[in-house]
Amino acid sequence: MWTSTAVILTLFAWICNCEVQWEMLGNNICYGARRGTYGTIKLEKEGFLFALKFEHVSGYLTCDRGRNTYYASNWGCHADGDRNGITNKDIGTFLTDESDEIIFPAGAKEISQWQENPYYRLPGYKGDSKDLVMACHCSPMYARVGQELRIWYGEALFNRMIRSRRYDERDNGGQHCINIYAKFGGL
Repeated sequence: MWTSTAVILTLFAWICNCEVQWEMLGNNICYGARRGTYGTIKLEKEGFLFALKFEHVSGYLTCDRGRNTYYASNWGCHADGDRNGITNKDIGTFLTDESDEIIFPAGAKEISQWQENPYYRLPGYKGDSKDLVMACHCSPMYARVGQELRIWYGEALFNRMIRSRRYDERDNGGQHCINIYAKFGGL
């Protein structure tokens, strides 16, 4: 005989295991590596935002435009080498709300404020990866129709957040265009 707890747990497990499809949020959204050059999307759906997928379309970002394309990257500072301790494993792309509060990657706000670091590592991804997938199943954001989300290059975002020019953006460059997908769900 099933207890009410067993029924609830079984139902919850079934709901969580249902395959949720990626939904396109934005097509060919571009952002740059300098202050104020973030990309924007307006949400057309309401619900819990569990995961995001950024897909490289064209362009690049760089933290050292004087080096031609050597430091060109899809998601960070450069694809090869080591610049001031930053390597191809370091990602510098963030998603924020309209108040520039970090939404993705999950947990980056707390870590980044403590370390004041505009780069992070995401297992399985590098600066030259074709796509970048971030998930937050523990405490997903509740998205609202019409809500603005911003895609930022880390150095530009952190200079804005800490209201200083700690990270020299004069040598930053490039414009990166991406497709953005999301997975929404209910609780």
